[in-house]
Amino acid sequence: MLSGFDSLRGCHIKNSQRRRSTTMNNGNRNKNDVLGMPYGTACNRLRKQVLFSILRRHGENNCYRCKEEILSAEELSLEHFEPWLGNASLFWDTANIGFSHLRCNSSAHRVVTTFIAGHVPKNSKFPQAPLGAKWCGQCKHYQQKFEFSKNRSKRDGLEDICIKCRSESRSRSTVGLVA
Repeated sequence: MLSGFDSLRGCHIKNSQRRRSTTMNNGNRNKNDVLGMPYGTACNRLRKQVLFSILRRHGENNCYRCKEEILSAEELSLEHFEPWLGNASLFWDTANIGFSHLRCNSSAHRVVTTFIAGHVPKNSKFPQAPLGAKWCGQCKHYQQKFEFSKNRSKRDGLEDICIKCRSESRSRSTVGLVA
């Protein structure tokens, strides 16, 4: 008798969770309909407008790159003076944050590189991958995209390490385990 009660209770919990999930989806759908865009997008645009408004009130709405005035929130870009990749503390350091025009920020980081023997050019901070290639985080070379396993959780749908490096890494880790 008790086991039957548990199964009914489990069914009740599943139904209530399903109802809650549907309610949340309907709530977001209603917000999206009212705002005319996804709710998250609207929140981010509102934050940017508030930030721009505060910058204007304090007279700090000048681009640190070109020194010209930033005239609208759409032109505003938040930028790190020093690249933070590899150092998380630089990401959170507010003294490392500046404001620029979106066009000044985008053009500053656009670096065109060539595919030379799979290596990154030494003078390039932010290399772009050649067409059909991806950077392997372990061997530090560009590899063709078909040389990477699929991973749907990654932004580009591929692993960060090529198949060959992952295979070598796994064989090295199991060498110590084999007696």
